[in-house]
Amino acid sequence: MNVTAPFKLKAFAMADERSERAELAGAVNAMKFERGRIIAENFDGIGLVRDIEVNLGLRMAGKRVLLLGAGGAARGALLPFLAARPESLVIANRDVAKARDLAAQV
Repeated sequence: MNVTAPFKLKAFAMADERSERAELAGAVNAMKFERGRIIAENFDGIGLVRDIEVNLGLRMAGKRVLLLGAGGAARGALLPFLAARPESLVIANRDVAKARDLAAQV
């Protein structure tokens, strides 16, 4: 099942099991119902990386990447960005402590 705003946080709370990406994002956009359990996932970052690499033809591997923000969208993008193997990934945010906290989580 697809989940859209403003229900991503409620879906996160309802889930019995969450992927690592969903946990880091604190939100989910897909849910699967299996044997009475709700399994949740966040595909936002995977979609963004696919759009950058496939649709735009810009490989992230070996490149310097700047991620602006440390909120929900950035949290959803972070693990897929790292999986794309950039040379470096810098998180910039108005609240520096929030960016540092996000970096420390991964």
